[in-house]
Amino acid sequence: MTIRKIVFSLLIILSSSLSFAASNTSNVSDVKFKYKGDTLYGKFTVTNISNARIKGGICWRTYDKDGFQITHHPNSDISIAPNASKTVTDDTYKFKTVDDLNEIDHIKVFFNRYTCVSDAHIRSNIVKYPNSAITKE
Repeated sequence: MTIRKIVFSLLIILSSSLSFAASNTSNVSDVKFKYKGDTLYGKFTVTNISNARIKGGICWRTYDKDGFQITHHPNSDISIAPNASKTVTDDTYKFKTVDDLNEIDHIKVFFNRYTCVSDAHIRSNIVKYPNSAITKE
């Protein structure tokens, strides 16, 4: 076998491995946010849609109206059995001021193997949650 064929075969194997690694293994649903004072509360359901246990965390990122990220908040150490769901109800983030909270245009929520570290390992759909849907108390 020539070196060219070996390299080509390795590239095919690598590309199929990468496409598998980037595939969704979970689904985020039932996303709800509310805020009271300067604290934002999140509630989410993560469903493992694979045949293997998944581990990672929810990441939510807040963006202003121009699309700039204001902050990100990781929630790590979620482990879910195959074809099971887990609801995260106690996720909070305290802003420095209420004005920071009022700057939010939308929030993106997703499940990721490495929480908020890298978009390269997103393992779920991305839910875009508008500020207008945030319950205010």
